Amino acid sequence: MSHELLLRYIVELKWPFTIIVLLIIFRKTLTRFLTSYALGSKIRISLFGVEVETTLRELENISIATLGGRLNAKQQELLTQLSNDGLIKYEKGVPEAEWDWIIPLRNAGIIETQPKGAYLRDAQSLKLTALGLLMVKAIKG
Repeated sequence: MSHELLLRYIVELKWPFTIIVLLIIFRKTLTRFLTSYALGSKIRISLFGVEVETTLRELENISIATLGGRLNAKQQELLTQLSNDGLIKYEKGVPEAEWDWIIPLRNAGIIETQPKGAYLRDAQSLKLTALGLLMVKAIKG
């Protein structure tokens, strides 16, 4: 093999070789990044003494299944408003015209009435639950 041919091989293969070496050196860091970012951050939830590890995407899918489908525009708008404002106040309870799309959110544990456990007609305000905060975070993704 001539000297010129060897130099051409080296010139052509230096970048692929460099990338392979860098991938080998940083494989642990890349693995952590891919599992936490690209595949979904793992979160640990403890309910009634039972601990579950899941991703935000899985949690969103479970919540959507609990809701009986996808969030509609009004529900997404409400969750965004609650995320931004903290809570929404009502002087005379939640208007009955809004119950159809608020009840599934409340029943899924995504929002709660204030005082806690109040019926919608008696609620002074609505706010996101911890699960609701995670849901909004997953939606904003």
